[in-house]
Amino acid sequence: RGLPEYVDSDKTNATYDNGVLMIEMAKKEEAKTKAIKVQAK
Repeated sequence: RGLPEYVDSDKTNATYDNGVLMIEMAKKEEAKTKAIKVQAK
């Protein structure tokens, strides 16, 4: 089983230090959310 489609595998990193496994995965640009400003009255 592989990574989800929204993960950029080129920007994935894993390190192991003192018994702790740290896995970092970046989302692909098209999967990132965008913030928009909304004005309310």
